[in-house]
Amino acid sequence: MVPPIYLDAIIFSSLLTLLSIGLTLTYLTTKVPNFAHGTFAAIGAYISLTIVRLFRGTLY
Repeated sequence: MVPPIYLDAIIFSSLLTLLSIGLTLTYLTTKVPNFAHGTFAAIGAYISLTIVRLFRGTLY
């Protein structure tokens, strides 16, 4: 069985990869930095935290 720390690292790094690919593609096509990706990521994090606290569960 894979230790949970490795799974956490894979999930976190894939999230950062998706965010950076989105920012890069937006900047390469429009030549304007668009920070809406970061805003959506922060909103998603707050919603996830709220749901976890509401149902008293874990993030996974």
